[in-house]
Amino acid sequence: MEETNLTTLHASIKTAIRAEFTTAQVPTIDYYARPKKTVTTPAIFFELTGLTPSEEDPGTEQSQMIASFTLYVMVSYRAEDAKLAVRELVGKLCNLIYYNRWGLKIGQAELTSAQPDQFSVEPGGTGNGSMQCFETWSIDWTNEILLGASVWDTDPEPIPTEVYVGFEPEIGPEHEDDYQQVMP
Repeated sequence: MEETNLTTLHASIKTAIRAEFTTAQVPTIDYYARPKKTVTTPAIFFELTGLTPSEEDPGTEQSQMIASFTLYVMVSYRAEDAKLAVRELVGKLCNLIYYNRWGLKIGQAELTSAQPDQFSVEPGGTGNGSMQCFETWSIDWTNEILLGASVWDTDPEPIPTEVYVGFEPEIGPEHEDDYQQVMP
């Protein structure tokens, strides 16, 4: 894995989803933002919902994190066969998400759930208000990522290719000739 830029990760996810669906099929695909009063549907919104430390230590002084995402699929309740239409989109998206790395050097996506959800365009809404007019599902997944620069990223300095060992008390610059090469 390489250092993950969260802006790049969001853009890569959006690009991958857009590549799956034409604008005619799904006019709205974006990072999650509470829409104003109207949403052109079908719509797909996604957001980074959490970062949890991984139990793995990459040995690079980077933070290895489990990034949690939620994606919302919305279809107008007025659409023909809206309940089936939203489930068809969810199925296609689950297939797209499954093991995806979004073109980046990160851990593969792990699907955690896909289920009906509530969504409201009302600020602070619960999905039960008068503005609720969507068949909505959510999909949750995680990707393992690295945050921060690696201590081994020595660019423009070269990564060492030879390793020498010295034994105390004959250590330090004045004993450089006493060191023994152990690699390669």
